[in-house]
Amino acid sequence: VVTLNPYTRQKGDELSFSEGTIICITRRYSDGWCEGIGSEGSGFLPGNYVQASC
Repeated sequence: VVTLNPYTRQKGDELSFSEGTIICITRRYSDGWCEGIGSEGSGFLPGNYVQASC
């Protein structure tokens, strides 16, 4: 996926990223959160900040 907006982690297990960052989603949760891996590391991220890139 590609990120639509920047996000700064609120907890230690979340992933921070800039707008336009490519993240590989490894898991999606029913509450709207995802787990993913990006250039800054891995962690949880809000699913409404990302969009499929292909």
